[in-house]
Amino acid sequence: MIVQEKKALRRNARADMRIHFSEDANRRIQALVREAPEYQAARKVCCYISVGYEIDTRFLLEQIMLDGKELLVPRCRAQSMDACKVENRTGLQRILDSRSGDFHGIPQPGDEAFADEPDLCILPCLLCTPKGVRLGQGGGYYDRYLAHRKVRTLLLYRPWQLVEDLPEEETDIPIQVLLSENGFFRPYMTDETEAGIQ
Repeated sequence: MIVQEKKALRRNARADMRIHFSEDANRRIQALVREAPEYQAARKVCCYISVGYEIDTRFLLEQIMLDGKELLVPRCRAQSMDACKVENRTGLQRILDSRSGDFHGIPQPGDEAFADEPDLCILPCLLCTPKGVRLGQGGGYYDRYLAHRKVRTLLLYRPWQLVEDLPEEETDIPIQVLLSENGFFRPYMTDETEAGIQ
């Protein structure tokens, strides 16, 4: 029942992403990431490579390196995911331009890339809730990756993607910090207001 409900939600959310796509919101969100204390404290940051109408991270990926942090990007295999270090901007561009390492259309590092452990993981979503419940594309890669790691999580979303409730499974890992163009939202804090850094 939950599986079918999630499939329907994903289908509708994917259609809505195209309608609500905004370059201005993308730029605002990417700029706000750098204001997050979780980002400022992190030495190693794993960030997703955006595709389609997801919140764009192309500028952010480069900015992470320019800020003197180690950039890691996801690499997915059959049922697992790791975070691989990107050595420099040339290496990043090589990943973005290469189609050989694609996983379901998502650029990713090749087998030769070195896997490392991040301090902060920046994730996408289709939908999310004020409690930090995330609805992704359905592969479960982030949930499996985060299940046995102590790493801070930061979710990028648009206001329309924040819904009151989502169907949950035991394997779903709640997100610690949500970020839209309107500011930060920390589900674990008592003052649940979305109005800048708490």
